[in-house]
Amino acid sequence: MNSLSVLLVALAAVSVHAQVDMCGITNGGSTNCTSFVSWPPAGQRFSATEGSPLTATFNAKAGAPNMQFEIKSWSGPAANTTNITFASSQSGAVVTATWTWAASSGNTDYALCLDLKNSSSAILDTICVNISITFCQHLSTHGETLITLAPSYNLTTTSLWWLNPAVPLTNSTLIEGQRVWIGRVVTAAAYDQLQHFVRDFGVTWAKLLQYNPGRVHYQVQGAHPVINNVYKSFGSNVTYVGTQFCLVSSFRPSAS
Repeated sequence: MNSLSVLLVALAAVSVHAQVDMCGITNGGSTNCTSFVSWPPAGQRFSATEGSPLTATFNAKAGAPNMQFEIKSWSGPAANTTNITFASSQSGAVVTATWTWAASSGNTDYALCLDLKNSSSAILDTICVNISITFCQHLSTHGETLITLAPSYNLTTTSLWWLNPAVPLTNSTLIEGQRVWIGRVVTAAAYDQLQHFVRDFGVTWAKLLQYNPGRVHYQVQGAHPVINNVYKSFGSNVTYVGTQFCLVSSFRPSAS
């Protein structure tokens, strides 16, 4: 074997080794590199209301058995793993992971990154997404304005405009991902009762429940639970004092 042939064989061996490291598979001395994340696209934003569970699903094409996703990093304001569940599995040529979290505080943004690894724990791909938690806010999508957004919350355009002074005009195009207030956040004071919010601010009971998950409590009376108007812990007499509520109601200016 001459020196040129030796060089070509050596280069071929290096090429195969590099592909094996990347894909983690060989087939009769050749490689079949088919592993990559197929969903979601990089930078995808997942969002949920504070107190409501958020589930993000990840998929990848598998080029070998025993591949899995692992959490690479999780960052943001006071990011922690409380109430987070994560699982990864492979079925045939598809690797799937589910990440679920119920945030206890809203109006914050986080970054989640996952590594796709083979059976040797070599990293084949990495995907990073955004996690946004809202409370009394809407995350705008491409092309939205206050005019197009108002009907989604059964609000008047004027109400949204008053709540969002940073938006110059009702027909101003919102930036994708821009946070838009959809209601007023009020902190319950001494002697406040939920019926006061309904009566004084024109909030319906349905909206009070919808936009305040986990904040409105119930007590059992007979066969059905009933909203507790005064206490968030009836047995220990703990009231709603200090609890923040999102009040979503259209603004109706008084006649001058």
